[in-house]
Amino acid sequence: MTNLPPTKVLYVRNIPESVQDSELIQYCSPFGRVTSTLILKEKGHGFIEFDTIESASAACSYFNHSPLVLHGFHIEFTFSQRQEITPRKDPDANPPNRIILLTVTNIMYPVTVDVLSQVFSKYGGMEKVIIFNRGNAIQALVQLRDIATASTCRVQLDGQNIYAGCNSLKVQYSSLPELEVKQNNERMFDFTMPSSMMMHNLHSASTTTTGNGSSSRNMYYYGGSLSPMGDAAYLGSFVGTTGTPSPKAFGADYLSTSSHGGAPVLLIENLDESLTIPEHLAALFAVYGNVVRIKMMKRSESALVQMHDLDQCHIAIEYLNGVMLHGRSISVKLSKGGSIPPPSKIQEEGETGNSVKEFSGYPLLYARHKPDKPQRLFLPSTTLHLSNMPDDTTEDEVLSVLLINGADVEYLRFLDDQHHIAIVVCSSTENALLTLVSCHAQLCGMIQPRPLRVGFGHAGASDMIGSMIDHASAGFMVGGTAYYDSTMIASSGNDDQAVVADVAPGFEHLATH
Repeated sequence: MTNLPPTKVLYVRNIPESVQDSELIQYCSPFGRVTSTLILKEKGHGFIEFDTIESASAACSYFNHSPLVLHGFHIEFTFSQRQEITPRKDPDANPPNRIILLTVTNIMYPVTVDVLSQVFSKYGGMEKVIIFNRGNAIQALVQLRDIATASTCRVQLDGQNIYAGCNSLKVQYSSLPELEVKQNNERMFDFTMPSSMMMHNLHSASTTTTGNGSSSRNMYYYGGSLSPMGDAAYLGSFVGTTGTPSPKAFGADYLSTSSHGGAPVLLIENLDESLTIPEHLAALFAVYGNVVRIKMMKRSESALVQMHDLDQCHIAIEYLNGVMLHGRSISVKLSKGGSIPPPSKIQEEGETGNSVKEFSGYPLLYARHKPDKPQRLFLPSTTLHLSNMPDDTTEDEVLSVLLINGADVEYLRFLDDQHHIAIVVCSSTENALLTLVSCHAQLCGMIQPRPLRVGFGHAGASDMIGSMIDHASAGFMVGGTAYYDSTMIASSGNDDQAVVADVAPGFEHLATH
């Protein structure tokens, strides 16, 4: 664990959504009086405040030596940088301000800078905007030109819907005096920047297109809909209008669940039966959707994979059809049959020869895609993104998991100070895919091991790394391969990244993962 000075507040990680606040209080109370808690279940972390530093120290010391396991998860404790848990202020009590807090609920369609730009265009536009997740809602801080404009927006937009019957708005005043936007992308934007810089950032944030005008496959996934970044032309229904925009308006070339019908089940063919197990397929398809269960079809070199919905099935087909798994190019298409019965149902009916495995009970590993949390999706490439590692994981600990599972590693780099997240580049896309299916959910770490989450990263990272290796000095060697200490490579964001240690006090609402 990171050595932080003792305080009355403990930072708690790896909390499953099923755990209640009262359960944590029950286990912490023997060490002293618990005065306050702040548990962010959707982010898997939180804070517990004791009445004295001695009580907090006793609890932290005990649980680090005798880990607390709740609902199958090892709960991790360390000291927080906070001195106390400060209750959140009620935004309704804030005085009028030109910065407003927008809360979007009942979300059916994406909430992006482009969407909000069109919402606020009739009020003179936004100066700055920052979008972030809060539980099952999406919130945005919007800076307008003056208090009068903000007051008008609050009166006219509060309680309205962006689209007919969904994406409902609640508008309140923020207490912030000024918004600071660090970079321009689809989740935050500073419109006060010089036009040349703004156009550059708009171009960088938009989805690339192919020669025939079709969108590339690096897209964001929003709870059942695909939306290319930066597409400002998809809004068909705004406040005061009727008619719900069709999925086609989002630039996504796919069949919706309602139009296609049938069960969300994929047929995977041309598998190597001697090497492929259900966990391999679950790891691979969990990158692009939520896996419910898998049925291995014996003696037919095929398997059925049931996803959460048909939209996720189409995404998986787009990204995985034809990839090489265990030396074979697999075929991925929609199954013509129905849903896969649960394992218990198959046993009751006496079916033999085929095996079914349930994966719906492992949300952190096989159901990472949530309606309110956009997931950046990348094509299979040599670049992998690793997350959910314990505090202070070492390079040797990561490499021990990778190398024993056949990874041919060319580069490894941690992306945060506490070593929860890393980027890995393999020698080939096929080797990266093999590494992903073999290492996902494997325990990593010596003291308090945690299951690895593995997904694909940005393919361009390998080119950046190759350029750096050409000009760098070798840092360390593993199995005859040189590893280099170069500048940080950007995280792919294709998975629910582990929360990076202790969130800075006052900024918890901006921690989106």
